[in-house]
Amino acid sequence: MFAVPWYYLIAISAVFNAGTLILEKRLLRVEHALAFSASVAFSISLLSLFFIPFVTFSLTLFDLALILAYSIMLAVGYWASARLFRHGSLSTGSPIYNIMPNIIVVFLGFVLLGEELTPTQYIAIAVMLATAFFMAFESNKKRDVEGKSKYNYTIVISAIIVGTTLVLLKYALGFMSPITFIFFTNIFTPFIVWLMIFRRPAPYRKEAGMDIRKYIKLLVALAALTLTYRLLLYTAIVSSQISVAGPFNSALIVIITVLSGGIFFGEHHIPRKVALSMIMLIASYFLLV
Repeated sequence: MFAVPWYYLIAISAVFNAGTLILEKRLLRVEHALAFSASVAFSISLLSLFFIPFVTFSLTLFDLALILAYSIMLAVGYWASARLFRHGSLSTGSPIYNIMPNIIVVFLGFVLLGEELTPTQYIAIAVMLATAFFMAFESNKKRDVEGKSKYNYTIVISAIIVGTTLVLLKYALGFMSPITFIFFTNIFTPFIVWLMIFRRPAPYRKEAGMDIRKYIKLLVALAALTLTYRLLLYTAIVSSQISVAGPFNSALIVIITVLSGGIFFGEHHIPRKVALSMIMLIASYFLLV
């Protein structure tokens, strides 16, 4: 679709992806995680209708199964990431959310997709994971992610879901085009999020309410950024190894979001986190050489 190297597509995609995380953090300062997830999924679904002229509708039952599986993981991932960013800073949540899943990506990429990396690439990913680990801790406090240990389970859930989702994405794109896959997963996902809402006890369902009209501009912008970065990222993944593309993409997102955390949200320890993210960025270079 795009006659440019995959790593250029990922670099551009990372900018748009970082933009979604900034808007996400903005909305999550005033909205509950589940309400945010439902509203975003619905907004993305509506905007996806513009893809209809380019969608292939002749799908097999296997294709639909892949789409459904990915949509379920995407819906749960919305919720997990929203909780992570709602209760933590952007400059801390982003390294955790983007880098930690690479453990799963590399492992499943090898086991399920047969992707093998060079020793240099494995070392580069290990360095990225180590820097993300240190970025998650305050330098002058006990080792606890932003002092919120009760959300550590969300970090683990997010890492497993995001990592597994990326590997499933790579596999599914071997059977259908990126646009077709984006369209159908974005149509399915809101229904799964709503099912998650209605399975909650009645007293807690009020947390899932969000006045979409109040945030219509932000939601449209978020949906547009999401669709753009997914189209670029999915196209890049078709012609690359997910074990390389995933870590490279996440490192670029981290440096942007760390800087944004300091600029837009006044978060703490930004110079330290920028220094660590630069080490991560240098390590990501060795994924490509």
